Amino acid sequence: MRGELTLKKAQPKDGHALFELRYLAYLRPYALDSSPESPCLEAEEDFLARLMEEDGCQRYALWLDDRLVGGAALRPGEKDAAIEELFVDPALQGRGIGGEALRLLESQAPSAVYTLESPLGRQQGLFDRAGYRLKGQTRSPGGRCRMYKWEKEAFRQVEILLSPLRKEHLDAVGRMLSELDEKRLFDVGGGIFAENPDMETLTGVFSTGRHHAGAPRFDYAIEAPELNAVLGLISLTDMDWEVRRARVAHLLVDTRWRGVGLGEQAVQSVCRAACEKYGFRGLTANLLEDNEPALRCFLAAGFRTAYRREDAWAKEGEEPLDSLTLMRGPAAALDADEDAETEE
Repeated sequence: MRGELTLKKAQPKDGHALFELRYLAYLRPYALDSSPESPCLEAEEDFLARLMEEDGCQRYALWLDDRLVGGAALRPGEKDAAIEELFVDPALQGRGIGGEALRLLESQAPSAVYTLESPLGRQQGLFDRAGYRLKGQTRSPGGRCRMYKWEKEAFRQVEILLSPLRKEHLDAVGRMLSELDEKRLFDVGGGIFAENPDMETLTGVFSTGRHHAGAPRFDYAIEAPELNAVLGLISLTDMDWEVRRARVAHLLVDTRWRGVGLGEQAVQSVCRAACEKYGFRGLTANLLEDNEPALRCFLAAGFRTAYRREDAWAKEGEEPLDSLTLMRGPAAALDADEDAETEE
């Protein structure tokens, strides 16, 4: 592929050209399908109306430099995202445009799992190379064209990287903080964050830029370089460089990526950086007793419960919760995935 491929939101002025490209791209794979569900049989006015519909689906035009070469539709979900449509000008197929388009779509909605449906055919090699696996037949729309479901478990393939927090990361961090309830905000910030922290608040709390010995805190973005996305945050705070002790704080993972092990990788990686790179001999962490996912992350990294503070979090009408202080000594063993690295 020569040139730069970009995704741009589909515009009404592009509608007719997108309709023609879509028809030509789908004509061959759906040639045997006489069902009304065949995309080749959709009327142009219906396609144009759907193109501008506000239904939670993100519809894009694919541009190769200044040439319109295809289109796509993405429906993001809480933990998964469905690629509802992807088509490329048949004259340009086989040049890597489809694979690059899939990567661009995935970067628009970082998610644990991606799904798509397609008839078997030339697309099979494209999906295989992009990390998708055939899960089986989903439906036969009435003709002889059978539809198959493809799935990519992105959390099993993504490599995370802890990098010093930068100003351009703060928008993503702010969005993730705004999705937390009061209990989880307590765990992440100890009450220093409002429900919807603004940029001034974030800038005042976090340090951005390169890390250096002697600094009072290090803030790391949990990044997925392949997806060009920020998936979370983790910090080393209260750093005492004389006695070499610090606190692991602000463990935050995007809701779309929770439950797949990224938090555990992040805790292990930040502990490795603190102990092996900077020579810290003891680490602590604080969290509410009912935060079982975070507790599992810290226990897997060698932390143990040191003491409990009663009724640390209390809200009228709800059961008060105790706070746990965890500690990790220099001899704690790490079972960290060696693929999760820390960049300085």
